[in-house]
Amino acid sequence: VLGIDVAGVALATVLSQCLSCFLTVRCLLRGEDMRLRSLRFSKKRFRDIVRIGLPAGIQGSMYSISNFVIQGAVNSFGAAVITGSGSSPDLPSMKSVLSGTAESLNISARIWS
Repeated sequence: VLGIDVAGVALATVLSQCLSCFLTVRCLLRGEDMRLRSLRFSKKRFRDIVRIGLPAGIQGSMYSISNFVIQGAVNSFGAAVITGSGSSPDLPSMKSVLSGTAESLNISARIWS
């Protein structure tokens, strides 16, 4: 629409993250228990956050990196394989929706298999 391509996507992402941060802090500060002056750094809480967050972050990164590598391998096979790979996750979703719908219809019609 604006013709700024990737820069537009980056700008929109940064603006949305800033707005989200502002609204979150505003909601937190409106609470009766939190005041900006009462915020203090806690080594114990920081340690707990890092102890839990660091392994979770590494796991998420490894998942993303492995998907990146797999997608690169898939892309080397050409457009038909890329299309099939992109649409293949939809098939299990459709199967579970359709089977759930069939089960619901059978139960409501009192047809037991």
